[in-house]
Parts: sequence; C-alpha cells; structure tokens
Amino acid sequence: MSTKIARRVAPIVAAAGLALGTAPLAAEAHTGTATEDVAATAGDRLYNNGSGRCLIDTPDLSGAWTGSCATGRRYWQAVQDDFGARIVNTTSGRCLTDKNGSSLLLACTGAYNQMWYRLSGALLQNVGTGKCMQGATGGGGTWMASCSTSNAYQGWVYF
Repeated sequence: MSTKIARRVAPIVAAAGLALGTAPLAAEAHTGTATEDVAATAGDRLYNNGSGRCLIDTPDLSGAWTGSCATGRRYWQAVQDDFGARIVNTTSGRCLTDKNGSSLLLACTGAYNQMWYRLSGALLQNVGTGKCMQGATGGGGTWMASCSTSNAYQGWVYF
C-alpha cells in the first residue's frame, strides 16, 4: 500500500476505534477472503443506542436487522481494507453493505459500499455513499440516512 494511503487510513481507523476488538486495526491492505479474516474468536456485538438492540445477520439471508443481543448471528469483526474497514458477520462471513439506501449483508467484494468509517457520536459511515447506518425504533430493519450525531438510532456501540 502506498504511504499516502497508509497515512490516510491508519489515523481514521486507529483513532476512531473502528476495530471491533480491543486492538486497533493495522493499516495494511486486505489480501485474503472475508472468511480467512474472520478469526475463530467470537467477535463483538454492535449495539444500537436508539433501539437498545444489536445488529444481527438473519439466517434467511434477508439482511441486516436489529434484534436480540443474546441470540442469533450477532457477532461482528472489522477487517481492514485500503480505504476503511469491512464489517463482517462472524457466522455468515457476509459484509455489511450499503446498497441503494438499504443496509444489507452481501458476499464480501471489497467495494467501497462495503467499507466503513467510525465517526464521532458512534456513527458508522459508509465510505462509498457517505451515509450512516440507522436502526429502527423498535428493532427490525436497518437503512442508510444522512449522518446526524443527534440521532440516537445512528449510534452503534461495540461490546
């Protein structure tokens, strides 16, 4: 990876705490597949401040939803890439993706719409679209919207 890219990515990922684990991600390009990067560790959960629920990958492959923090496909791991980090479900190996305003879980391709920055206010911003992921008020689906630190439903905390 070029020095210019390394300087741009490292501070964003390390300082903003995008890594879902306790250690910051290294500023290296990803060269393997998503399932190679999803370690044997359980990963962490993404808790939505507004709904009080966690991000889950549905078994029927219908997408990214908020649901129980105690059951289901609720563990995630950040995988560093050139311009952000992919957020990968540790059970399915699918990547969180912004597709036409919907937040979906799709096969990992490394496309910009599968890369994320963590902004102040616990926002998850998509690199490709500049939109932030928002959870539903009572649980349910997730979608992409203009970023707003005052919107609790756009706040995602790792635990």
